[in-house]
Amino acid sequence: MEREVRYVTTADGVRIAYAIQGEGVPFIWVPGWISHLDLDAGFLQMFGVDPNAEGVLWVQMDKRGSGLSGRNLVDYSLDTRVKDVIAVADDLGLATFALGGMSEGGPIALATAATHPDRVTKLVIHGSYANGESLAGSPDMRDGMLAVIRAEWGVGSNLLSDMFTNADSVLSGQQFSEYQKVAANHGDARRIIEAAVGIDVRPLLSKITAPTLVVHHRDDRVVPIDCGQEIAAAIKGARFLSFPGAHIASQENFSLAFSAIVKFVGGGTEAKRAASAADSTFRTVLFTDIVGHTAMMHRLGDEKGRGVLREHEQVTRNTLKTYGGSEVKTMGDGFMASFTSITKGVECAILRRAERLRGGTHHGPRRSERRRADPRGRRPLRRDRHSRRPHRSESGGCRDPRRQRRPRALLRQGLPLRRPRGVRRERVRGAGAGIRSEVAGVTTILILEFSRNHDTQTTKRI
Repeated sequence: MEREVRYVTTADGVRIAYAIQGEGVPFIWVPGWISHLDLDAGFLQMFGVDPNAEGVLWVQMDKRGSGLSGRNLVDYSLDTRVKDVIAVADDLGLATFALGGMSEGGPIALATAATHPDRVTKLVIHGSYANGESLAGSPDMRDGMLAVIRAEWGVGSNLLSDMFTNADSVLSGQQFSEYQKVAANHGDARRIIEAAVGIDVRPLLSKITAPTLVVHHRDDRVVPIDCGQEIAAAIKGARFLSFPGAHIASQENFSLAFSAIVKFVGGGTEAKRAASAADSTFRTVLFTDIVGHTAMMHRLGDEKGRGVLREHEQVTRNTLKTYGGSEVKTMGDGFMASFTSITKGVECAILRRAERLRGGTHHGPRRSERRRADPRGRRPLRRDRHSRRPHRSESGGCRDPRRQRRPRALLRQGLPLRRPRGVRRERVRGAGAGIRSEVAGVTTILILEFSRNHDTQTTKRI
């Protein structure tokens, strides 16, 4: 799977590294205590998980103090690390996103979902807790773990290995020790875990409104399964799944857990696409884009600009729902969606007459055409393909839309004969058609493709 590492600098000057792979629903993954994007690069592939197959854009970050992100820091407060998550989302231009947190990253994800309910669409908590004092199961074990971290970081402590791993873990005790030394230095590792013990997000759980999945491994000694059950019980409507394994589980058990996670986030996107592909040989693809997005963000500022993006997403999703469209991908300031009905796609693209459309249609691909200048000084008139006269749709010679040429595939789909006011039609040249319109600063481009002989390869190409 192709993977790209990027950086964003937070308001307090810390560089946060994150990696993206796949396409689809944006999903920001907040890892556990320590992480390293380079060392973690092959884990999903090792577990047999392909985010792209489930329609998920997987965004994994290295938290401050570990991996490729800034180190030797002092501020590890919960509020600061919530801002780190939002900084990654803003850098990607995501007005809304799904969010997941594993182990020590769980409270960060929980706090982000509770304080930004308008931005977090789904929430996943894996092997985590709400109250830091529940770590290691008892005060004595927690104090012992902290003492070992302070005194024996990266030297292969048996206590840490026994707590985090078991016989079938994907990492052995020695590999876990080597991972520690590369992922974080001694000072940052100690400060991160000390801050984690003092975190308690239980008062925030009732404020979470996003659909939530809680996943836990039953043999976890670092974060006992009771911690995951507590989170699931406190969030209304949360689902709880448990699998065998330690905190660092086996390859098989991690595969089960992460497969469930990407399916929950993607919502069965790939299955829906396959089912809809079997329903029809026609596909209509719609793109939307906010005109002058960069200039708008500069003019309005981050907060008001994100408000416009959220409104655009809400309006677009409501319109897609009304006309039976399927969201394929959101790109911050734009959408890509598909329709099985050309009629519904066109109607969604023009957003009804009441939206006061500006613009017209363009059917393509277009062939090069000879043009002649209008003797009255206006724009060139297109000649009819089989005549020297200008085409009647532009010359005004025919106003009856039933006599204007249109692709038979559109008629078979039941496209209304009368066009919306302000929309101009041109003749089709080839096996595709498109419509472009601008509504309140939003550009909508609709690409229509159809197969005259029901060729399924044409459908797959769209």
